[in-house]
Amino acid sequence: MAISVRFRLRPPAPGKPYSNPNPIQVRITVDGTEDAGFSTKLKIDPLLWDQDGQNPRGRSEQAQQVSRALTKLKAKLERIEGHQADDYEAGNGSRPTVQSVKLAYLIGVGRQTKPLPAPPTVPLPSMPISSAVLAYVEYLRANGLKDQKTIAAYERNLRFLADYLTEQADPEPTALSITCQWVRRYRHYLSGRVGLKRKDKLLGSGQVNLICRQLFHATEHLYNIGILENNSLAGLKLDYAPPKEVVFLTPDQVERLFSLRVANFERASLWWTRLLCLTGLDYPDAQRYVSDRASYEQKGTGGKKIVIRRGKKPYNECNIPYSSGLDVLFAESVPEPPALGKLCYDMAKFAPIIGYDHPGIPFTPKVCRKTAGSIFSWDEYTVKAVSNILGHSTTQTTERHYLKITGVTVDLEMQKRQKL
Repeated sequence: MAISVRFRLRPPAPGKPYSNPNPIQVRITVDGTEDAGFSTKLKIDPLLWDQDGQNPRGRSEQAQQVSRALTKLKAKLERIEGHQADDYEAGNGSRPTVQSVKLAYLIGVGRQTKPLPAPPTVPLPSMPISSAVLAYVEYLRANGLKDQKTIAAYERNLRFLADYLTEQADPEPTALSITCQWVRRYRHYLSGRVGLKRKDKLLGSGQVNLICRQLFHATEHLYNIGILENNSLAGLKLDYAPPKEVVFLTPDQVERLFSLRVANFERASLWWTRLLCLTGLDYPDAQRYVSDRASYEQKGTGGKKIVIRRGKKPYNECNIPYSSGLDVLFAESVPEPPALGKLCYDMAKFAPIIGYDHPGIPFTPKVCRKTAGSIFSWDEYTVKAVSNILGHSTTQTTERHYLKITGVTVDLEMQKRQKL
């Protein structure tokens, strides 16, 4: 028995460059079986990464910090595999595998005192629900699911389940015995839990529901392959938060934003805020576009437009009309994009100056994206066109979360009719 631990930059989507900083993945091999890779939660500038040396190059502070973290991570994985091998040889546990070592690391188990839940060769109805989740993960892998984030989320969220069972001293239900009532109790527990990354922030209702739905997907898989006669979670209904208010800048606020004068240390944030309002791009996509405008600007039958595929699911293509406002914006010197935290911090200072006043809903790049949708709508683009501009899969998303008929819309219609 042996373990090999290697690191690599997470590969970008086809046709896309590495991000900066780019996430680092770890790939472990146990007894000749290699894992597809999972996140180390570390990021680094791709130019600083030495794939042959499996380590950052250079003596910069970032390179040194990442190097130390990777050394610790490798030692921890090797220690887990060693403990599991010792337990196996002593007859106190099962033989270490890629799945058992990975799961022990993800759920924070240092030594395997009892067999970890792992998908058996033939799933049984009496298997613990955590093993059912792992069996579903193996099914996703076997069927070529390329979204490693989804797979990692299933495995990562088992930490919450392990904590719940420990704190409640509640026996783990099986795939056959789990009920909707049990999941609702679990959901209530999750609603008071903090996240794994943000220890100061409670899980949102969307995250909580997603974690609970993963249990349903596991039992539904066993039902679909004929292991379970019925899925006891088929009737699972979760309480969803009411839809968020659709908030965007009004025409007067947009005008104030584009006439705003700020100090030099805030100029970059103002420039990028204006760009987001004119294009509706997500901030990472806006950075890609500005870094290589020639690759994304095209001449269409109706004029110049920006054609870019979104960098997040479902990776839809956006066809964004190129407005005269962009020419004015690019006539200025293009500043380096500030960090997202710096951008949001400065936008919070811009908000009261331009008259943005929505308690509980800060002025963020998401508001700029919705503002762009409204601007195109005011310019008489149809809902279908706006949906394509924003890269939505359906017009329902556009209508429900991005467009809102208000008095502003009526006023603009009245002005147009008066000019006729």
